[in-house]
Amino acid sequence: MIELYAPMSGRVVPVEQIPDPVFSGKMMGDGVGIDPTGEVVLSPVDGEVTLVAKTKHAISLTTPQGLEILIHVGVETVGLNGQGFIPLVTEGQKVTKGTPLLEFDSMELVMGGATSLISAILVTNSDQWTIMSRSSEENVEAGKHVLYAVQSEGEEVIQENTEDGELVCREVLVRNPHGLHARPAAQLANAAKQFTSKLEVCFNGKRGNLKSTVSMMGVDIGPNSRISISAKGPDSKVAVDTLVALVESGLGEELLPEGDTSPMVDQGASGGKSHCCVEPITPNKTTTLRGVSASQGFSVGVSYLYEKKEISIVDEAKTPQEELFSLTEAINQSKADLESLIARAKKHSEQEKEEIFVAHYTLLSDPEMIEASEERIKEGASAGRGWSDALTHFCSIFEKMDNPLMKERAQDIRDIKDRVLAILYGIDQSISMSSQEPLVLVAEDLTPSEFTEIVDTPDVEIGAICLAQGGPTAHVSILAASQGIPMVVALQNRILTVQNGVECIIDSTKGEVTLYPSSDAYKQACQRVENRKSSWDEMVAAAQDPITTKDGVPVIVAGNASSAKTTANAHAMGADQIGLLRTEFVFMSQKSAPSEELQYSFYSEIAGAMEGKPVIFRTLDVGGDKPMPYLPLPKEENPLMGLRGVRNCLSEEAQELFRTQIRAILRVSPASSRKVMIPMISTLPELREAKKIIEAERVALGADPIEVGIMIEVPAAALVSDALAAECDFFSIGTNDLTQYIMAMDRTNPLLAPKLNSMHPAVLRLIDIVVRNGKEHNTPTYMCGALASDPSTAPIIVGLGVTELSAVPPAIPEIKEVLSKMTFERCQDLAQQVLKLHTFQEVQDFIYKEL
Repeated sequence: MIELYAPMSGRVVPVEQIPDPVFSGKMMGDGVGIDPTGEVVLSPVDGEVTLVAKTKHAISLTTPQGLEILIHVGVETVGLNGQGFIPLVTEGQKVTKGTPLLEFDSMELVMGGATSLISAILVTNSDQWTIMSRSSEENVEAGKHVLYAVQSEGEEVIQENTEDGELVCREVLVRNPHGLHARPAAQLANAAKQFTSKLEVCFNGKRGNLKSTVSMMGVDIGPNSRISISAKGPDSKVAVDTLVALVESGLGEELLPEGDTSPMVDQGASGGKSHCCVEPITPNKTTTLRGVSASQGFSVGVSYLYEKKEISIVDEAKTPQEELFSLTEAINQSKADLESLIARAKKHSEQEKEEIFVAHYTLLSDPEMIEASEERIKEGASAGRGWSDALTHFCSIFEKMDNPLMKERAQDIRDIKDRVLAILYGIDQSISMSSQEPLVLVAEDLTPSEFTEIVDTPDVEIGAICLAQGGPTAHVSILAASQGIPMVVALQNRILTVQNGVECIIDSTKGEVTLYPSSDAYKQACQRVENRKSSWDEMVAAAQDPITTKDGVPVIVAGNASSAKTTANAHAMGADQIGLLRTEFVFMSQKSAPSEELQYSFYSEIAGAMEGKPVIFRTLDVGGDKPMPYLPLPKEENPLMGLRGVRNCLSEEAQELFRTQIRAILRVSPASSRKVMIPMISTLPELREAKKIIEAERVALGADPIEVGIMIEVPAAALVSDALAAECDFFSIGTNDLTQYIMAMDRTNPLLAPKLNSMHPAVLRLIDIVVRNGKEHNTPTYMCGALASDPSTAPIIVGLGVTELSAVPPAIPEIKEVLSKMTFERCQDLAQQVLKLHTFQEVQDFIYKEL
């Protein structure tokens, strides 16, 4: 007899009343439903996770006695493609009663199209197990109430016979919109059970028992997948014919058009894990994949697929005291390892590495994570299981956050989780690689520790990194940029089908990866890389002086920075000034609001690093998408269009913070080295109010006048830039935000990356309007978005009339070289031709042809 505890809190519903005929008709097995009041699913028994549906809405468990349980959250939830679900376990993981399995967002499920939240808790091999008693409670509490008890029948109802009869195998195309998910799989399994032959389905190297719904779901058969159905036994031919016909009929669902391989996109917490049925990359066929630029550059190399070492958690536990001791020892050793990494980063002046590993060290001391782990161990879990469960839970919390920056911190928690587990189990996590050619590292995702280990591997040159997942603000992206390694993220899982040793061209500035390029294209790309390498020192030396176009028109090439170190790097690369100093760093690195003195010290150090060259201080640009603990902000449905930038600084809650920052900037000397820039201006009254505050603080301090510019990153500001130009000293176009607002596409969404480009004609035409309006009032236009860091498009931007490009430091020398070799007249001609084009593809083709 086995007791199943309620996996979620809520009202008990008889299985016959679940509003889905597959469940109410017991096609998938006997059980009950729960109309949930909570949003966490716990394991009802001790066992092993045998299935986590790719669409995350269902989880299957198997007990040591062979009882198979399916927990299916809601009705019609497969169509959400993972939206609203966060799995907390993985397939093959051992769990105990009460282990958190899954979190879900009830409102997101309802809004996404779920017809009911009633969830089925079923015994899927009910031919072998009988429900002996059911809960009499009308409402149950997760992990507290017994839902029902089952007893083994002792034998299968139908015995398979594989001795007689031939082996029959046929292929069939699955055209169900969501593949063989629970409903069609249950109908197919019910039909298969009438035959005595052994029946299997095969797809993509995986096999499943056709008489088991869960087994079929575990094969992960997506839409328009060609599967193989095989049978061995006395009724094999009729069985195969019957089942193939059922699949062809759609098993009660509307069929997709044949050949429609539209991806069933999974937009879960990872932010863009790809589709159920991935189209593999065709060998020897030139293929270009597009993702999101995380670290800009151009590179060539051969592909190397990095696959993460899996860590199997040992569930067998000793006494809680022994397990707690083991975990403490592993955490202490992890801290010691991180101390070594921090010391090495400090020695080599690798500030980004140092800061990231200091953050990891701090996480390892976090009392809540430690307490949560210890609590699980005291309940009987092993050290590894307790640590893994606790940190997986905290990962899920971060992944549910709206802020992309916070979502990506989940990767840091995974990093320290794996670091401790590897030490706990004595697993060597070192990476062995070798290659005579530069490698283009391909991976699903990377943690900072993995990145460091790979990049520091002796005798291996990492030319570029391509990730199926990841984000541009993840710590590994920061590390790649700091080391000048081109990286493209959010390429989706198709990139993972590439073979090792494939020639690749990486243009990460455009977010493009070209596989199997033509021989000529690859030779030209290699030559471009070699030319850059051989001329790099000369370019950097030449970049130390201001430049003009070939016909003598001056162009300022500035640098973007966020700290004294990045400022010094920009200065070393030849930056004529700092065109964008992101001041958020000094605010977001503090637990309380930074004082005027702290800010003054920070800003003065940056001004000193530029040795008197101007620095444009962008005022605090935080809001709902960049929260700070000491500035509580209301939760916003769309923080990118909410209380951010100047809107936040002018609010009653944050205005004193803004005034303090202005005073600190005004104190920086010499006065000629400082300018101030206001972000997210969209209306003239906002500019006037901000200027009024700046002037009031200046007068109170008796400080010298300061130039006040604004960022043009909102279409409204661009369209009224004639009025704004009359009342500010300069414009600086932030192309990242301006592009996303013009195109109505979230720039943090990896699925939109191929369509979102600042060289779209709509963006270029709005830039043209801003520049022309500025000229009417002698207000110069600068640019500081990602577009300003692309040497290949710099002539067009300058031709539009932008007088300063503020770029990431490594791009400065090449931008200066490109512009110094072209006449301004030629730049203008190119710009005018581009303005006549209608699509981004036309613009891209033009650039490739002319530049």
